[in-house]
Amino acid sequence: MRPDMKKSVLLLAVAALLCGCHTVSLTSFDTGETIKVHSHAFSRQLWAEMPDGEILKGKYATVSNESVGFTAGSTTAFGGGTSATVAGNSTSYNSGGKGTVYALLKSTKPGSKLTLEITGTFNPVNRQGFGQARTNDGRAYRVIF
Repeated sequence: MRPDMKKSVLLLAVAALLCGCHTVSLTSFDTGETIKVHSHAFSRQLWAEMPDGEILKGKYATVSNESVGFTAGSTTAFGGGTSATVAGNSTSYNSGGKGTVYALLKSTKPGSKLTLEITGTFNPVNRQGFGQARTNDGRAYRVIF
């Protein structure tokens, strides 16, 4: 591979990592119709292109099972006419693994009232999950993140 091509490939890979972009496919069981939903992790923006070309945009929110705990304590031991006291504290953090994701996308087409609601379970560690999506006109989709 030529050196200038190596630089281009490297630049493209770095740009993709910095972008934080991710694409998810929504698939209809009824029709087999597929919608591609693109996300940007840093801005929490989503955008989808419907099969007819209509663009829907919105934000997503996540709720995870993360928790932080703090413990403080001391103990005193007596024996042989002397005593010893130990004091300490502890902090723990639980990343919680999977959490819930929710998004509501609205049409950018003037006059359109089309919306798409996405709900699911997502694990940010391995970037995998599943869920469902529905439009306000009755279409239903399955989601695999």
